[in-house]
Amino acid sequence: MNEIPKDQMDRRAFLKWLAATGGGLVLAQFLAGCSPTATQTLPPLSPSSTSTLIPPATPTPVNGLLASLQGLELDPFLDEAYRLWMLRDPEAITLNGLSGFFSVRNDQLTDLSDAFIRQTQAMQAGVLELLEAFDESTFSPGQDLNARLYRWFLQDQQTGYKFMYSDYLVFPFVNSLLWTMNYLFTEVQPLDDEHDLADTLSRLDQVYKKMEQVVEGLNRRKENGVVLPAIIMPDAINDIQQYTRTGIAHPYYSALSSRIGSSPDLTNDQKDSWRSQVSDAIKASVSDGFQLVLDFFLKTSPIAPQEIGLLRFPQGEEYYEFLLHHYTSTDLSADEIHQIGLDNVERIKDEIRTEFSKLGYPASDSINSLVNKLGNDDGFISGKPAEDYIRQTMDDAASMLDRVFDFSLTQEIGVIGGTEGNYLSPAPRDGSRPPTFYALTDYPQAKFRLKSIIYHEAIPGHGYQDDITSQLKLPLHRFVFDYHAFLEGWALYAERLMWEMGVYDDDLAGNIGRLDMELLRAVRCVLDTGIHAKGWTFEQSRQFMLDSRGVPDEYEIRRYIMWPGQAPSYYVGYKKIMDLRQKASDALGSKFQLKDFHHVILGSSQIPLTIMEELVDSYIAHN
Repeated sequence: MNEIPKDQMDRRAFLKWLAATGGGLVLAQFLAGCSPTATQTLPPLSPSSTSTLIPPATPTPVNGLLASLQGLELDPFLDEAYRLWMLRDPEAITLNGLSGFFSVRNDQLTDLSDAFIRQTQAMQAGVLELLEAFDESTFSPGQDLNARLYRWFLQDQQTGYKFMYSDYLVFPFVNSLLWTMNYLFTEVQPLDDEHDLADTLSRLDQVYKKMEQVVEGLNRRKENGVVLPAIIMPDAINDIQQYTRTGIAHPYYSALSSRIGSSPDLTNDQKDSWRSQVSDAIKASVSDGFQLVLDFFLKTSPIAPQEIGLLRFPQGEEYYEFLLHHYTSTDLSADEIHQIGLDNVERIKDEIRTEFSKLGYPASDSINSLVNKLGNDDGFISGKPAEDYIRQTMDDAASMLDRVFDFSLTQEIGVIGGTEGNYLSPAPRDGSRPPTFYALTDYPQAKFRLKSIIYHEAIPGHGYQDDITSQLKLPLHRFVFDYHAFLEGWALYAERLMWEMGVYDDDLAGNIGRLDMELLRAVRCVLDTGIHAKGWTFEQSRQFMLDSRGVPDEYEIRRYIMWPGQAPSYYVGYKKIMDLRQKASDALGSKFQLKDFHHVILGSSQIPLTIMEELVDSYIAHN
């Protein structure tokens, strides 16, 4: 995906992460899943003008926060526990389109103070204690799975509490606080009427206070030895600087002004008034708030470490072990994941050379030379032809679904071309936006990789995944949470599935693109663990990327530095699905049906890999 602008790389992955975590309330990203056995349905959404409660200056005692949970049966207990948690992250409520469901306004920013975060941790610990007191023998099968998933979520949180100041928080990548807030204000924040304007101005006015909390958190991280590596620091400073601007130069203003200008319900005078109020709020709070963050980075830059991995942290090895467990939902060690990557890098490289030989390309040429030649020979695509190609590829994939799936596709995925591209933006819970594939059309990109990207992001990958989840009758806490290894593993599996269904029979170049994308995910296992568990340098990592894929791809390496532990989730999840499919096929023989297997995987929606394996074992036993 070298053609994708670096500030948009894996944006869809971040959106899914954001939905899973409820924003930036706590350090680590903790997830839960779902199952076809659930019987609860999502309550209907309805508009509300009731504002969320602003956390009091003196935090409420934890027992007070848990009072509404006392004496509840399991189903309402889990719903109420989730509601209490989400109400503490108002930004996540807006991002997930849940303000109507929770009867809150979109007017508060999430509290990032140390006291508030620790209170949330204590509250979640209390929820876990109450959950474990239930008599499991009284649970139905669906309730048992609900309880197990929520317990997994809470236990994962508790394990991560000790690392609450071990992440970077502010850095130039899509899962950074900078990107989160930019996405909130420029794309998600409602701005249709006077109430929405008031909510927007309220949030803009709170930015300065939030940035004070951010700087406090950054100082705590600094005391813990957590400082962004020197190789990342210049980009971080440049990223922050754009938010210190005022007037039309500020990213928030330009986006909000454009949205105001496109409103058909406002007069020109109203538009001018709204723009003026937004500009004043940015000048009074936002620009100065981000200046506080910029000052911190400017002062810290001279002491930024040359080392790029987590081993330099006081708890670095233990922290990375936690991250691998969290993102892969397995107990695989860094060494095991590293070896999985190495083994598959060599295998895939051999397969790529075999495909190149079918095209008559010189066997003695380097991977870099072969890939560059293929790009030129197969061609580049941009503009409307790229948008049309993406639409047609999605339509073709959708027409093949009934061959291997028994779920229908119920939502049409839109395609929007522009400077940002090759990611899926899922529909929010309130249906205010349709699922959309944002296509990179303003810049030429190599055509031979594009099919695989579409299958991964849209159909039968994430777009189809999301569509099926929307059809299942799930309690809200299971509708929203995600698991990276499950989601990304399925999307990578979807790329291979389309190859198995014959879409590349007459497209050798496209199949090389598919293999190259699989190779990237195997390389991620090697580099992520190499950097954070084996002390690899940036140059070592760059050389391995160059030797493996024929491109140095330094931005990918920066991604692994800034977002440790997440990159291996793709291949770990993919490999688990493939292994389980083979296990089921071997055990069932002629009784094995691919549709049934896919129903077990996707019909359970989003779950940890360990629980997914249990469901497949149950499917085998019952057949």
